[in-house]
Amino acid sequence: MGGKQVNTLVDTRQRIFRAARSILLDEGAAALSMRRIGRQVGLTPAAIYRHYASKQELLDEIAIAGLQALESHLRPALDAATPGGRVRRLTDGFLDFAMEQPTYFDFVFLTPGVLRKPLTEELARPMWGTFRESVDQIEACMARGDIRKDDPLLTAILIFSQVHGLVSLYRTKQIGPDPREFRQLYRASVERLLRSLRPASRPHRTHPPVFPRRGKPVATEGVNP
Repeated sequence: MGGKQVNTLVDTRQRIFRAARSILLDEGAAALSMRRIGRQVGLTPAAIYRHYASKQELLDEIAIAGLQALESHLRPALDAATPGGRVRRLTDGFLDFAMEQPTYFDFVFLTPGVLRKPLTEELARPMWGTFRESVDQIEACMARGDIRKDDPLLTAILIFSQVHGLVSLYRTKQIGPDPREFRQLYRASVERLLRSLRPASRPHRTHPPVFPRRGKPVATEGVNP
């Protein structure tokens, strides 16, 4: 196959991907169909299948792009000065991704069948690199005495489950709808979780309720920054 033909095939595949991603981000996953994508790039559905073996392969590629967008929100958290500060900023980065890229969040995390690999295989993929590094930060928090000693991976999954669950409730309109109040609720809930993970010997302070009253910010405190 000549170089010009290879370049044409690559360019067409990229056009299909960009069209599919545009439809997803503008209209949501329900609007995605091979026929709709074909109309946008001037191809028949059969022609698209010459570049993608299945619709699932195309969806997987979009999901990878979404996870890479998540990585771009998480990566700056690793610049914080301490392990505890990095853990907190990682949870903030996940929230920022969900609030700034809600369609990507919904597609990757709320669409059944998008993340189809077993957990150990999924976390080994390159786009989960920052999550794997977060496990190291949690282990460092345990060494410092900020979090009680336990399995770092299971603790990271616990924290991820907390933030993922909160954002999922918000995105499905079961919490909210005010974004400022949700951010307060989210951060207060994360801080409570981090406090619960401290070693038993560390003192606990009294704190206001997690759920904010309208117009009143919630005071938060957590793992030492």
